[in-house]
Amino acid sequence: MKVVKALGLCAHMAASASYEDAIRAAAEASDAAESPLFKGAVKGLKKQQRRNNDQGLPNIVLILADDQSTLLDSEEHMPKLKKLIADEGVTVTSMFVTTPVCCPSRSAIYTGLYIHNTKVYNNSAGSGGCSSLAWQVGPERRSITYFLSELGYATSFAGKYMNNYGYGDGNSSLEALPQCLNGTAAWDTNHMRTICAQRIEHVPRGWSNWQALRGNSVYYNYTLSNNGVVEVHGDDYATDYLTDLVKNRTVTFIRANAQQNQRQPFFAVMAVPAAHEPSDPAPQFADYAVDAVAPRTPNFNLVMGTNGPGGDDGRHWMVANVNGAPGGVAMNDTVVSFVDLLYRRRVATLQSVDDLVEELLATISDVGELSNTYVVYTADNG
Repeated sequence: MKVVKALGLCAHMAASASYEDAIRAAAEASDAAESPLFKGAVKGLKKQQRRNNDQGLPNIVLILADDQSTLLDSEEHMPKLKKLIADEGVTVTSMFVTTPVCCPSRSAIYTGLYIHNTKVYNNSAGSGGCSSLAWQVGPERRSITYFLSELGYATSFAGKYMNNYGYGDGNSSLEALPQCLNGTAAWDTNHMRTICAQRIEHVPRGWSNWQALRGNSVYYNYTLSNNGVVEVHGDDYATDYLTDLVKNRTVTFIRANAQQNQRQPFFAVMAVPAAHEPSDPAPQFADYAVDAVAPRTPNFNLVMGTNGPGGDDGRHWMVANVNGAPGGVAMNDTVVSFVDLLYRRRVATLQSVDDLVEELLATISDVGELSNTYVVYTADNG
């Protein structure tokens, strides 16, 4: 891609133009730098869209959990997911993630690109490119959602987008725009982590319904972008619990789409916070699995093995030096108790996700689209 070079054409606008004008110019320069193959694909999609209304294009729902792990038996605590999705479909058992960190993984999911093409390397907006202005005017504009919208899909996003989304400050971002759009400067300057981030008013191209969380996963006391309008939430379970909000707003979108556009396919992303810390379960699940402990796998609390006296089994240096001691120090009883507590809280948060799966499938069935809908369940890191 030739995006970075093209972005230089608009850098001089930052001092004299508005923030919106500068971003718009950067996006236009990015689009102009795209290859003829990409432009041809978009043109083909627009032609195809006119023929799609009567062809019954499938609906697609992506349920995206946060840091859920199958190795910790979480799926055993989700019987509805197992019955309604896993047992009725296909389970992919061999998956590989190039960069198992939230933002790089999510940028790859949204675009289908490796991180050397998305330029999202870690969870900061400056050094890592996460929810950065460079991401906004570049790879984000060519997400799967954009292509589906060009095919005529109604689209909905609800939940956690990317870790720094919504933290951009308009005045600071305008002043720093040339540096934010210059990859080298942004990646090497730590203070760019917030001033290079996307503003909460920003709605990415292709989304017709946008309900995106500012920042990283939480369950209460957060700020949401409701189609670009700031919406502040507190700690009332009935109105604020984020997993349920993701469920309710997606269900509302699906029902409204069925009533208003009976032939329009839909694409919905349900990006729940579970089971990411702080792992706050819904009140009705606060005592779920109260006696459960984290699975004691063969490597549980095993710090450093040996091949004889003074030997080394070649484990990663992070494991070999856990707790700051050469050779590692095993977790004491207090730490093990905390690990078990966190495990229980994680699987407790997933009970609300299990309910989400049930209500989602019931809604799709109610609107008569169950046989024409693909439901994909995954976590951001595989």
